[in-house]
Amino acid sequence: MTASVSTTKKKQPRLEWLSLMKGVAAIVMVIAHFVQNLSIYPGVVVDKFYIRETAWMPYVRIIPVFFCFVSGISHRLWIASMETKLANADNAKDVIVKISIRRAVFLYVFDHFGTCVCFQPSYVFDVDIMTFYAASMLILTTLWKVRTSNGWYLLLALFWVAVAPWARQVSRYDSFRANDGALEPPLLEEHGEYYRSLDLIRNLFANGTFPLFPWMALPLAGYVYTDVVLLPTMEETTPTHSHARSKCIVFGLGLCMIAGSFATMVITGMSWEDDFTIRPFTPVCQVALLGYVLVLFIVIPLVIQFLHINKTYAGISNNILVFGNHSLSLWAMHHAAHLVPLKIITGGELGAIGLEPDLSIKLAILFLAIFPSVITLMKRCGVPTAESLMRWLCDM
Repeated sequence: MTASVSTTKKKQPRLEWLSLMKGVAAIVMVIAHFVQNLSIYPGVVVDKFYIRETAWMPYVRIIPVFFCFVSGISHRLWIASMETKLANADNAKDVIVKISIRRAVFLYVFDHFGTCVCFQPSYVFDVDIMTFYAASMLILTTLWKVRTSNGWYLLLALFWVAVAPWARQVSRYDSFRANDGALEPPLLEEHGEYYRSLDLIRNLFANGTFPLFPWMALPLAGYVYTDVVLLPTMEETTPTHSHARSKCIVFGLGLCMIAGSFATMVITGMSWEDDFTIRPFTPVCQVALLGYVLVLFIVIPLVIQFLHINKTYAGISNNILVFGNHSLSLWAMHHAAHLVPLKIITGGELGAIGLEPDLSIKLAILFLAIFPSVITLMKRCGVPTAESLMRWLCDM
């Protein structure tokens, strides 16, 4: 038992780079959402820097891909920690499965409650990223329960990607999407068909913002990455040649995916604006963005390790860690911070104002500056964060 505790302590510093990457991604997510929801809406022309066909949105597209990939990493690391904690328990598997189910239900309810408050009640029929996390958590836990090998995980990831175009066609994707991929939730009295339970299933698998086809491939990839690269490295006190070889393979695979995707676009004459999209998530886009994520997961830890000798970096990293360690709270609070006032101002009509993009960015930065202090105050006053609430309700 003592050995298990010491192993757990050794793991924490090595994952600081992951929390830092999550923190940076969360900051970009907040800024992008403020601009998207407060400045960009149909009929308003803004500077092209903020629109997807130029520099801004292509880079923003990698953020949801990153978080979905990280969800697989986080779940695998959590399972590994629970296996260590319950090493002497006879029913360890059942306990882990039950906690996973409770966490998935929590995320699903948390997502729908936030959607009703910050957006519109009809938006609950879309599949937002938290609903996707909940579903992917159940799938990954099921695969872990049956002890599926990493090879099967990769085959399943290819399956989710390959079947996605067919799933969108069968589920009438185009009838649910309009305005450059933005979901238009119809009114109940005009489009009652949309609210049928069958349509909920369609949205979960094909029509939602983050449908399982093909997004499920990303948590599966993150799960395998953790098994092949992260966990072996964390279990050894010193790096070995096999660790370096695994990282080189991942890095090379990422570069090949990026090069192959853009070569495909050039050869087939695909358009950056029309075909390199996440709504729908085209295969060429998914392969390219996953390639970028794989490269970043090899390069960024090395950069962070190098910067650890800089005292200025230490101060900055501590602030960024707040966003990475409380990304669920940040997700909920940043929506409430800008969407609830917007609903009050406009009488419930989201997207009815068009602030200058520069002003939206300044508001986002103001929120980000306040957020760490809010988290600190909540902890001092004993108010649970979203993360601590989930652990209190769902864990043992």
